[in-house]
Amino acid sequence: MPINSIEKEASIYLSKNWIMVFGLSIFAYELFSTAWFGDDALFTIRTILNWLNGYGLVFNVGERVQAYTHPLWFFLLSFLTLTTGSVYFSVFFASIGLSLFNIWLLIQRISTSLMGCLIAVVILLFSHAFVDYSTSGLENPLAHFFILFICYYAFEFIKSPTQRLLTRFSLALSFLFLTRQDLVLCVLPLATYIFYQAKKEGLQYRLSIFLGLIPALSWTIFSTFYYGFPFPNTAYAKLGTGIDVISLVLQGRYYFLDSWRSDPITLLAILTGLFISLRAATSVKTIGLGVLLYLLYILYIGGDFMSGRFFTVPLLLMCIVISRTNFFSKPLWCWMVTLIAVAIFYRPIAIWSEGGNYPGFPSVTPYQLNHGIYDERSMYFKWYGLSNWISGVSTFDYPTQRKVGEETRSLVMCNAYEGVRHGPDLHLVDPCGLSDPLLARLPAIKKREWRIGHFFREIPAGYLDSIQSHENKISDPATRDFYSAIKLVTQGPLLSWDRLKTIAQLNFNLLPKPNQYLYQYGPTLEVSLSGEAIRFSRSGLTSQGLGWQTHEDWGVWSNGASSRLVFKLSNPEIKSLQLNLRALVGGPIKCQQLLIEINLKKRLSECLSNTDNNVINIPLSKSDRTTGDLLIIDFLLPNAVSPKAIGLSSGDERVLAIGLKEVIFQ
Repeated sequence: MPINSIEKEASIYLSKNWIMVFGLSIFAYELFSTAWFGDDALFTIRTILNWLNGYGLVFNVGERVQAYTHPLWFFLLSFLTLTTGSVYFSVFFASIGLSLFNIWLLIQRISTSLMGCLIAVVILLFSHAFVDYSTSGLENPLAHFFILFICYYAFEFIKSPTQRLLTRFSLALSFLFLTRQDLVLCVLPLATYIFYQAKKEGLQYRLSIFLGLIPALSWTIFSTFYYGFPFPNTAYAKLGTGIDVISLVLQGRYYFLDSWRSDPITLLAILTGLFISLRAATSVKTIGLGVLLYLLYILYIGGDFMSGRFFTVPLLLMCIVISRTNFFSKPLWCWMVTLIAVAIFYRPIAIWSEGGNYPGFPSVTPYQLNHGIYDERSMYFKWYGLSNWISGVSTFDYPTQRKVGEETRSLVMCNAYEGVRHGPDLHLVDPCGLSDPLLARLPAIKKREWRIGHFFREIPAGYLDSIQSHENKISDPATRDFYSAIKLVTQGPLLSWDRLKTIAQLNFNLLPKPNQYLYQYGPTLEVSLSGEAIRFSRSGLTSQGLGWQTHEDWGVWSNGASSRLVFKLSNPEIKSLQLNLRALVGGPIKCQQLLIEINLKKRLSECLSNTDNNVINIPLSKSDRTTGDLLIIDFLLPNAVSPKAIGLSSGDERVLAIGLKEVIFQ
């Protein structure tokens, strides 16, 4: 080799080492300063603790449900927990160790351009999303690891096509699937291109595909046999909500806007990488296409409630592209300088932070005001930050023994913290459906305001009693039959022929499902006669999930700031409805503000000043009373308050506004 070439390679090697020292030093400080994990990680942690304490791969003892989305991450943390004895230490060790190795891999094995490598590393160091989700307890660090190896094997295969590299590429794809299934979409075009090239080279690409698929196929078969379903329970809970695509796409738009507002370097870097990939080799073009497909997928599913989480893999893929780009073009060079300037001056670097918020960062917007999207680290760092664990503020003393002679305790809550705190004795009923096999397969409550990732379900009448007694006591016959099938699959003997047959029936939708309207809108009241009065002193006409308290002799109080009624009109001659209402007035509340919407359209506004016999007449338009369609009445109650808070009661802390006595259709 000529001396000049040796000197050039030595210079590049030394320069990469300096970039590596710079990048790893800063990134290590970032990670140790900001390491945390959030509530979603607790679903995995509780399953790990149950498994290692002999209760099986379950979230609730005695019920086989896959409440985690990342099998490979789950088994890695389980192995580390078994080795170290601390699930908390294992989460931080795996996250920080993998994340540092990923930066090393990008610098030393992936990048081919010194300037591109430096720019890519700086982007990752300044990206709040990438820094935050390089810990968090979720699978992102492991996903980044396999994304890097997929690209590494792809680039090596293009240089020197061999059967061994093709098989390793296929295995890396399979392991990415086992880390998070939908991430395969990011590299699907690249995989298609590599296998096409393998076919042109005359390699046994089918054999490599088969060998690569073995881990993914093995897990899918095991999951279907053990849990009864091929996909995580969370997938059924989040994708089977009954919410229309347009609403989800609009919510997905807010997810992009949130990232642009709070972490612009991430989206700018992704856009830069996409632009570069358009002018690059075919293999790089396929990486850009995969990122574009995944961004469209994020938009389609409505994004997420965790700000920036879904953008870390697209960002890393685009940084891979940037790290292999020679910046000789003056416009491109100017753009990259601008990009770095935005990172430095628009938002301070994360290494200056030792806590929940980044210095200079605007105060965190409550998720209610930010379309349900939240900076999760700012919320959970004070409880689940690495520094708090080291100082002893946060610990996990998991109760490992079930209490003998006691009934199963149940708690309704849309998070996993209480499940970890109380141990295996507690059966956590998740109204969002993430860990509940029945609720995940019911549609979400259809209401005007919903939060992405938190799709609440109406809990069927008798379901909690069924859990307590271990008998099926659900009231609705269709739901009772459906739950019997779910119960057989998740709690019955593994090798039972009836169970295996029911698994097939459930997965191929061969069993009748409960009435979706019952759970989207609550009990649907049939109205057929003009002049018919529906008196709400009768039980069973309203539900807590739709904003009503337990019924009383005179009627029922609203529960919270909104309530809903759903009617099915079978008589086209009905022209109006009359409401007879009570109102909680007294003390500072001189009149109770009431906004009424019909079929999600504003209809009228009233302020009720009488405590009883407030009569409201509402004319119904032709579109309101279409035969067979649902009539949905929403009550928005901005002045809802507890009687105790306004001095009307010494102990009643229920949040009330209006009382519903009767509805008359005319």
